[in-house]
Amino acid sequence: MKIGVGGCSHSSAAYGYPWHKFMGQKFSAKIIKSSTSGGGNETNVEKIKYIFDTEPDLDFFVLQLTEPSRFVFGMEDINGLNVKTDCNLDDPTSFNGVKYYTAIGKGSDKRLKEKTNIDVKFDSLFSNYIYTSNYNTKYKFLHTLMSIQYLANHYNKKIIFFSWFVDVKELAQSVGYDHIIEKMTILDGNVMDFIKKNKIESIPENGHYNTDSHEIIFNDYIYPQLKQLIPNNII
Repeated sequence: MKIGVGGCSHSSAAYGYPWHKFMGQKFSAKIIKSSTSGGGNETNVEKIKYIFDTEPDLDFFVLQLTEPSRFVFGMEDINGLNVKTDCNLDDPTSFNGVKYYTAIGKGSDKRLKEKTNIDVKFDSLFSNYIYTSNYNTKYKFLHTLMSIQYLANHYNKKIIFFSWFVDVKELAQSVGYDHIIEKMTILDGNVMDFIKKNKIESIPENGHYNTDSHEIIFNDYIYPQLKQLIPNNII
């Protein structure tokens, strides 16, 4: 069996073995991994397409969704003439010649100046008008899911979504998209609610989770729901 995976830093190996390590063990599967630490959901699209293109025998793909509010846009930095064309599936800022930037909360003024040598005042605009807007936190998120689902359908691949921070189904219902996503395979709830309910401690002063925590997250939150998909041949 071969399974593709993607997500943000919670799907990376930066803090120990992530959840998909245990999925590989449980299903005796080869894991084709990708992650974008600090990236928004849109950064997954080109990586998923690449995996579908290069792994035609992929059995299914599991995508961990990150915060809907993360704001992704394409950009070139001051070294833009030297755009990378490699396919590092864990690169947080570029993939296969496509470069992007993800705004998360504050701190973009400094980061964008370092990348472009232009003194911008982005933080005030972003935090006050973009970051918490309904479009950025709800509609854009659902539009991205639809794009990824279309990509999976085009390649005739099964894709399973689960969310780290928000309940996708509740969010969709709040803006009248529940009937649109009902045919998508989306795990119930979200990881953070599971973490809070089960009092799983994060790495001190970090906000991420170590190997032991990811094993619990997979075994007690992800796997019981994946197991329910087997009789219907969803996986």
